[in-house]
Amino acid sequence: MTFYIHMGTPKTATTSLQHSFDISKDEIMKTGLLWLGGHPHAHAIASSLLGTTKSINSQEYHLKKRTIRFQNNLAELIRSSNAQNFLFSSEYLYDFSHEEVGVFSKILKEICPIDTDYRVICYVRDPIGFATSECQEGIKSGKFGLDEFYENPWRRSQSSIIGSFRDVFGPDAVDVRYFNKNILKKGDIFSDFMDAISVDENTFPLKKINKNFSLSYEGVQVANALQTIRPKDKRHPRLRRKYKLALRNIAGAKFQLPIFVQKRILERSKLDMDQINEWYNLGINQTDLLPVDIQDYDEAKAMELAMAIDKKVQGI
Repeated sequence: MTFYIHMGTPKTATTSLQHSFDISKDEIMKTGLLWLGGHPHAHAIASSLLGTTKSINSQEYHLKKRTIRFQNNLAELIRSSNAQNFLFSSEYLYDFSHEEVGVFSKILKEICPIDTDYRVICYVRDPIGFATSECQEGIKSGKFGLDEFYENPWRRSQSSIIGSFRDVFGPDAVDVRYFNKNILKKGDIFSDFMDAISVDENTFPLKKINKNFSLSYEGVQVANALQTIRPKDKRHPRLRRKYKLALRNIAGAKFQLPIFVQKRILERSKLDMDQINEWYNLGINQTDLLPVDIQDYDEAKAMELAMAIDKKVQGI
């Protein structure tokens, strides 16, 4: 039995893959693979584990109780299944500390048969493309503003995160792939992922869904203004998607990070990429800066539109 763990590196089509498997789970079960990623117990284990290895307080105590409950439910799901293999996917795994990866491994070993083979799958992107997407995601969610991101555009050490999974599950158990259309199987993330989990896509045509969207240059400026009006922690969870949809509808030129930010990304990501290349020989060696079409956008106009969006979403 193989238990596949998809560590959903941000901005590598994780959400699209998850939704595609959600709607194809019955068909993929015919191949002997049980899709757990879309199951609430699976996703909740990953999310509830975050922070539970630290000192105990009231909130963390309840998180630990939730984790145990989800663990028991997931164990029953696996025991009652006739599947030969399992697939677990969550973007929360990318935020795990080394200790939390260890706890996660311990939970899986308590749930699964003793002879289970564990395989971890994750994707990495070119640094500038990754940072550009992460910037857009943070901006449209209201997590931070442009100035804050420009100051620190390489926020997490990918090699440290991958290294934690290598330490816990073993170097040979971690399959890191290059998220680049010239490298992916058939130039497609869906085909490449099916190859990673050893499923013949010819016998199981995955229903492909693309979920995420990119903001225009104008959309980013409005999102930046909106973040000052109503940052993420001031947006009701039920309304957050409406903010994102409103920003998506702002047409304009493609957004690209300024040259000085791109240079900063290449400088700060070099050690990260060097380590990953040493481990997996992926050939990630981005040196060229991406062309930037300088746009003039009236800040007052951006703020005016941001205020209009806020009022509409809030129902004022």
